[in-house]
Amino acid sequence: MHPRTSSRQVNDGRRTRKLLASSALLVLAVLGVAACSPARARPVASTSSPVLSPVRTPETSSSAPSSTASSAPSSSSAAPSSSSAVVAPPALPKPPTAPTQGLTGWPNASNTGVRTSDLKELRGDQLVTADWIKKQGLPGSGSQADPYRIEKYLVAGMLHIDLPDSTNLVVSQSRVYGGEFHALWIENGTVTVQDTTIAPNGKGLSGNGIVAYRSGTFLRNDISGFNIGIMVQGQGPYLIQDNFLHDTYFQSGDHTDVINMNPNASNGVVKHNYIDGIRSDGDYTHNGIGIYNDPGAGSGSNAVSKNWTIEQNYITRSNHLIFAAASPPFVVKDNVLTTEYKYAPFHNALPGNADGGGNVDQNGKAVKAQG
Repeated sequence: MHPRTSSRQVNDGRRTRKLLASSALLVLAVLGVAACSPARARPVASTSSPVLSPVRTPETSSSAPSSTASSAPSSSSAAPSSSSAVVAPPALPKPPTAPTQGLTGWPNASNTGVRTSDLKELRGDQLVTADWIKKQGLPGSGSQADPYRIEKYLVAGMLHIDLPDSTNLVVSQSRVYGGEFHALWIENGTVTVQDTTIAPNGKGLSGNGIVAYRSGTFLRNDISGFNIGIMVQGQGPYLIQDNFLHDTYFQSGDHTDVINMNPNASNGVVKHNYIDGIRSDGDYTHNGIGIYNDPGAGSGSNAVSKNWTIEQNYITRSNHLIFAAASPPFVVKDNVLTTEYKYAPFHNALPGNADGGGNVDQNGKAVKAQG
């Protein structure tokens, strides 16, 4: 009851007046508290506080995260209060070196090389130029997104590629026998060779399965029957991954490596290959992987091979499983370097440590990769 209404009632007793006065004071106190209490309106986001968006799972990127992405926050950044701290998303995973998913298990005859027998045959050595591509009617435009494709071909001779470096070409699901010196000669062009069998038709060949002067990507190929399986000679970049390299050919006077970098090949990755150096005469190749520097007069530092990563390979049956004449910087890590060698699992002519760790023999025993 409002105090003004109660004052209109007639009551002369002292007791009644005291009671009314006390009641009036009580009512006024209640009204005062109600006036000071906030209304129970629908809550709204405060404009003085940031609205936190949900944490998103980072998307897979084909390029390495920038160095700034993993750097620590500056000291001037205010730390969040315990009541408003947000758990940061996990750091972006480091992408694989290769742009492919990669094989499960070691490369072998069942998961590398050409998988079809329906091949278009080309007899004799083939010089791949812009005119040749036009004549053959190859699909693609030569761009990175839409490369020309030599697919499902049998080349009974050498495949010699000489294209502008801006032209992209993929050789896939094909069979190449080789010519007098090489099977696949990449002189110029941006070339990927994948899922292809490269081997002579019958007797072996004193030559190279693949020789690449400038750069190249070689994935899931089955290469055998040459005194050198893959030779690279330029400044790269190179990616040699998931290849089955075996049964090296030898005749008197041949130098035999399974993979050979010479004379100044640089900037590459050799990853998850099966590298078996047994030769046709029953002996071992000179090297499973041979990284050389063969400077000529006046070559100087231009003849130094450098910046190689050799990882996750299975390497066996060579005099040296990995031989590095003088090739800084490079990293050897996570390889199986078997006990089947003549001299050493690893040799570096220069003092220094290239051991990235994780190298073991076929029994799981740690192997040091250092000069």
